[in-house]
Amino acid sequence: MRRRQAAGTRKRSRHRLLTRHDLLRDEKRVAPAPSYDRGDRLFVIGYPNDYSVGMSNLGFLAVRRMVERTPGWRVERLFASPQPTRGPLETFESGLNPSVANVLAFSLSSEWDAPALARILYRSGVGVLAKDRGDDAPFVLLGGAAASLNPEPFALLADCIAIGEAEPILPSLLHTLSEARGRSEAIQALAELPHLYLPRLHPEGHTVPPSHLDDLDEAETATDIETTRTEFGGVRLIEISRGCPRGCRFCIVPAAHGRFRARSVASTLALSDGAQRVGLLGAAAADHPGLVELLRELVEVCHLEVTLSASRADALRPEALELLALGGQRTLTLAPETVDDGLRRSIGKNVSLDRVVETAVTASQLGMSTIKLYFIVGLPGAGEDEVSAIADFAQAVASQVRPARVTVSAGPFVPKPHTPFADEAFPDPDCTRRDLARLDRALRSSNPPIEPSMGSVRYGIMETTFARGRREMGYALAASAGRARCNPGEWFRYLRESGIEVEPMLRGKRPSSQLL
Repeated sequence: MRRRQAAGTRKRSRHRLLTRHDLLRDEKRVAPAPSYDRGDRLFVIGYPNDYSVGMSNLGFLAVRRMVERTPGWRVERLFASPQPTRGPLETFESGLNPSVANVLAFSLSSEWDAPALARILYRSGVGVLAKDRGDDAPFVLLGGAAASLNPEPFALLADCIAIGEAEPILPSLLHTLSEARGRSEAIQALAELPHLYLPRLHPEGHTVPPSHLDDLDEAETATDIETTRTEFGGVRLIEISRGCPRGCRFCIVPAAHGRFRARSVASTLALSDGAQRVGLLGAAAADHPGLVELLRELVEVCHLEVTLSASRADALRPEALELLALGGQRTLTLAPETVDDGLRRSIGKNVSLDRVVETAVTASQLGMSTIKLYFIVGLPGAGEDEVSAIADFAQAVASQVRPARVTVSAGPFVPKPHTPFADEAFPDPDCTRRDLARLDRALRSSNPPIEPSMGSVRYGIMETTFARGRREMGYALAASAGRARCNPGEWFRYLRESGIEVEPMLRGKRPSSQLL
């Protein structure tokens, strides 16, 4: 595993060492680029992570494409790297300083990207805090799941935060911004539109209902710029579902994306036209009502290589597994979350362990070479023997799927806003560290061997601070902006220097012991 991790690190490092000119030469557009007029406004869409990660994010790509197709606007991308280590940043297409943009927008899919957002604003020279920007500065717009679920930690940095899905919001937002003169006028005008959180006008805690797209066929959420320099190089990613019909009590998907919607088979086939390899994405992609029909068309009729994102064992029919194997999928990802039957039912994960094993065995018999299992340690109600139970279950799976290998990923429970578990405590950090270390040792010494990947407790605490943070957290982000990077230890220091205590944010309804 360490060799594979090192190879992956070297691959990502090579991407970071490439210049934007190298990366641009490698790109291939699915549709021709539009022509722009000299007077078009500039919309810079930023992603606070590497190019390889950003170009694998369908939400980021979808917003870029929507702006590109809007008359009167031209769009350029901005990434945290590749960039010079010092000096101002450059837009990806033209090498412009982002400070010349009319709109500087960011998609925040993870709370861990927040310090990188502050750093990009700092290095762009536009001012990290909104109060420090002049009226002619770029209009800073934030969106994405992390910003939608709790906009307060980002409020002092933003002029506007779009709450919910972008497709219903963006057209009217762009029209309003195109007619406004300066940031102040734009903010006042946007107050008339729904689904927008405007920190200058709205008090802390102001509730904004999220937007949701009714028909997924109306959204062309698919890779439209192909490049080999991404996490899924050479694969056309297509979103085939959004939301989730399950409602697991710890999961943000229902809160962030609402009810379950599936893309039609016809729409998916149209978006796959011209591709050789297709990745079907969705938090509940295996629940797609036409999945078998879709896979049969893609694999047997179009002769494409096909993969499916993480799946529920009880949703994958044998026919779907067989078609995925025929289409070249070699890894199956399953997320039991816990091996405690009662706990699994209480969190809404109503799938039996027997079904998980059955699905894993079928996948291995069909030629899949890797079975990935995901677990959460420290869920509310978890027993003291959960680590031993996870290790025993993983070993039982590994013994039945030979010669396929089994990998286990486990991380701490993080209480997320707008979920039924939002008010639960973060699990005791010291106990959770010990549990993850013990699980890691047990898996490494198992026979057959199992490859472990343990999540970080400190990153889980960092994530929780954003899930429960208030508006004052923007000052800590501003304090971190001048640093090359911000690990959890540094983040906790910036919080303390800003007068923010971490421990109360982790307590929830239950007491917690020493936290940091």
